[in-house]
Amino acid sequence: MPFSFYTDRPWKITSAEPGSKCPQGTGVAFGGTPEKVTITRSDGKTPYPEGKYLERVNMIVSRGNYEIHVLPLILPWATIQFVSDGPAESTDGSWTADDNIPGPG
Repeated sequence: MPFSFYTDRPWKITSAEPGSKCPQGTGVAFGGTPEKVTITRSDGKTPYPEGKYLERVNMIVSRGNYEIHVLPLILPWATIQFVSDGPAESTDGSWTADDNIPGPG
């Protein structure tokens, strides 16, 4: 999948570990370039360091901080998962988000 899979759709956090910087119900958007990916919450804050998009595996990573990957597609929406990849103080708990594109019906 291209980088635009992340950037061309709104995402909404559907579940989050307690204390997450992106709690359940928060909107998130991805921006920047594949080399410098930003994660911005719906309140305009960017709670995580920049990451890098790895096209070969369709993931966004920030070494020692986090990994974001696509879960198996369950149509009609897409789901991504944020997983902490470092000490607890470097980022925080994991979260899952669905694309926030209105579906049929």
